Amino acid sequence: MIRRFLLSLLLLSLTVACLAQSIGGGASISGGASLGFSTMALTGVNGTTVSFSPDPATYSSQQTVTLTPTTAGDSIFCTTDGSTPTIGTAECGTLSIASTTTINAVEANVGKLVGGTQASSSGWKPICTPNGNAASSTTDASVACGGVGTQQPSAVWQLYGVTSPSMDAKTMHLSVTTTAQVASYTMALFVWEAGACDTCTYLTSDFWIQPGENPAQMGNWEHDTYQFIASNSTQSVDAGWDFMYGFQCNNSEGKFQIDNQTEPWADTPIACSYQPGVWTHVVLKVHRVEGDTSCSGAPCEYFDSVTVNGTTTALNMTLPATPLNSGWSSQTGNQFQLDCKGIGATTSNPITCGEYIDESDFIATGPPSAVSSATYTIE
Repeated sequence: MIRRFLLSLLLLSLTVACLAQSIGGGASISGGASLGFSTMALTGVNGTTVSFSPDPATYSSQQTVTLTPTTAGDSIFCTTDGSTPTIGTAECGTLSIASTTTINAVEANVGKLVGGTQASSSGWKPICTPNGNAASSTTDASVACGGVGTQQPSAVWQLYGVTSPSMDAKTMHLSVTTTAQVASYTMALFVWEAGACDTCTYLTSDFWIQPGENPAQMGNWEHDTYQFIASNSTQSVDAGWDFMYGFQCNNSEGKFQIDNQTEPWADTPIACSYQPGVWTHVVLKVHRVEGDTSCSGAPCEYFDSVTVNGTTTALNMTLPATPLNSGWSSQTGNQFQLDCKGIGATTSNPITCGEYIDESDFIATGPPSAVSSATYTIE
């Protein structure tokens, strides 16, 4: 809940350009590159189908197959290895089929598809700094910080382009330092904005994480995905609502948890244990349904699944959205919060808690279609 208070400091405005991506598979695909999202199938809900040309049939020579969405402007994602496609795996346009192949495809309207958000300061929101001090544009890009009374962090850091530990020499290092132990942790919140996308309903946050300084001092590693729809939006009937999908690894309990808008957070059945020197891959998938007010008269936040190191667990958890703060703009994105216990911290013995984030990707789309399949036999 403190996260919502910290976030109320933000002035939301940034727009980040979409990126075109694609991959290669069993067939040659023209159009972009994979962002590394986990391949979890999404339920087809928008009623459209992908068209294939030429028609699937038996051919005596290699074929060039063009995939076309039913809705102009939609993106198509496909697989050619028999697996079920999902948004973010492969953006497909034209495929060269040289041997017998089954193409599975879905389409969706992609609003935001941004890879490597941890690699630079682009989209990150520098809002407040420890003890009210001004931030340095080159080093201290802290976003929001909090504690009890005067026990604010003595330092908050957000560093980009860290080469170790790293999988791509583009790791982001986040940390918070405290000089006093407080009952409800010393916290620092780091917010990334993708830009407004009021027509988007499905959100995915995909990142790798590794503990930084003093992991035993960490209370929670919080990783939230959010969508704000301004009250004056003309693109969504959910105008004026705050969809905050709170999600964290509770270090003390060893469980992933969902923010159920009360304390304590609700446990999921998924164990979490971030280990120093080891990267953990986490993918959170959530969605909303336009015009759905089945959560006690409020729109619902649907927590679909979490994937940890390739193992996907369905969450099937639903919570009501909350009214958006007056004057807030439309926005989508995700955020990371450090909750540092600070046990034993004093002015002469400050305690620092930290984490490393790598290969952080974000995607926001409209509802995906059902899977369309086509088999081409090459004799």
